[in-house]
Amino acid sequence: MGYFDKPTDAPLLPGRLEPINKDRIMKALDSQEYHYTVDEDGDIWGGWDSNTFWFVLMGRAQEILVVRGRWDKRLDPQQRAEVLPILDDWSRQHIFPKPLTVTFEEDGDLRVFGEVSIDCENGISDEQLLLHIEAGIKTSLDMFEEVAKHFPNARD
Repeated sequence: MGYFDKPTDAPLLPGRLEPINKDRIMKALDSQEYHYTVDEDGDIWGGWDSNTFWFVLMGRAQEILVVRGRWDKRLDPQQRAEVLPILDDWSRQHIFPKPLTVTFEEDGDLRVFGEVSIDCENGISDEQLLLHIEAGIKTSLDMFEEVAKHFPNARD
């Protein structure tokens, strides 16, 4: 039987599709005993291997889950020309995370981010939610490790 010959009544993934919300994100994080914080603005964030990750809902109906990680190291803005080819190579070789750089106005440091986004407009199962959270964290950590190889003297 080929892939497209499977019975249409078989579920693609176990679990019921439910609307995404911050409580479900926290429940998914709790299920893995991950440590996180909810700040005064209601933002959910935590640290993995000294890197900071945010779990954000975006979109008109808060239906898009974004897992955004920030590498714990800092680069000089002049190093942007050096880091961009590394991030471009990453993007060619990997589906995610989406890499990006941001120069912070307050200190002038260049920071590297990884981001995985999923549209949950039609709902998401608990299994899918955890899968996407873990994919965002783990693939961003892999990308940060790759960047660190090229910048061993990056500042804390």
